Amino acid sequence: MSVEQVQRRLVMLNKMGRVMTDSESITEMREKDLRLNIITQKELQGRATVKDLEAMILKDELDFLFVDQLSLMEDIHPGVYDTRTRYANISADLFTLSTKYSLPIILAVQSNREGANQKDAPKLENIADSDAVGQNATRVIGMRRETTITALNIDKNRYGDNVFLQKYDTDFAIGKFTPIATMEPVAQVSNVQSRRRSLGSNSF
Repeated sequence: MSVEQVQRRLVMLNKMGRVMTDSESITEMREKDLRLNIITQKELQGRATVKDLEAMILKDELDFLFVDQLSLMEDIHPGVYDTRTRYANISADLFTLSTKYSLPIILAVQSNREGANQKDAPKLENIADSDAVGQNATRVIGMRRETTITALNIDKNRYGDNVFLQKYDTDFAIGKFTPIATMEPVAQVSNVQSRRRSLGSNSF
């Protein structure tokens, strides 16, 4: 996604539910001093490391950090050559970074082939190449998009209920997300599988 596409979506999200022009939305975001820093491999001259991200946090006083994605990061630990160990180290270091600065860090991770092909959402065990990523995470949210339907699944939540599904009719062009189906946390339903089936084949 280009910088322009990201900026466009932020403008649309800021307008959501309100009648205002793009110019008014941009002006409001500037008045609130809402800023977005996008750093790519080109600017870094290589893959990002956790040390690079920590430098960004300190320099720009970030409110949150979004990493897209794990496979594009480099491990700072020497002598690591296999992907599984690299992912485990990076996710553990990101957790430490989040705790150190009390900063939310969102990490995008691909699912493996089994997760992409299954009927429901990718689960913890479907995180590509490393189960340690899910173990290190505070929350794991699976996402699947089919045509205009976007489904979100909380498969792990260290501080709340697990197994919560929400589906949206999504229009990314204008940043509109309309809820179309929900599922209660597993602890509050008697038959999870039947409730899950009621959401249809695109649910997860």
